[in-house]
Amino acid sequence: MGFVIEIVLGIIALGSALFIVGRHEAEMGLPVVAMVAAGIALTTLLLTLLAGFAGLGIAFVIATWAIHQFCYLGWGKAVAAALLYIVFRIGIGFLLSWLGSVMM
Repeated sequence: MGFVIEIVLGIIALGSALFIVGRHEAEMGLPVVAMVAAGIALTTLLLTLLAGFAGLGIAFVIATWAIHQFCYLGWGKAVAAALLYIVFRIGIGFLLSWLGSVMM
């Protein structure tokens, strides 16, 4: 259940990052954003399990490529959107971790 919540929050984070960086030129349809966010979330999960903290850097590169490829942003804006998305995801992770410790 926690991973589903993380994917839903990831969709919101990616949509927000795309809106902030490229609101007039990015493909921000819900199906595209949902599939890209779910793909990045699964890739990040596997890479952090296999490579640890270094997997975060690789996930950033993959997120940049996915945003460039599927959301039709240029490389500069794709890097900015991926950076915002990764920062949002790290913040969401800390928030969910803190909420889990408070609830227990």
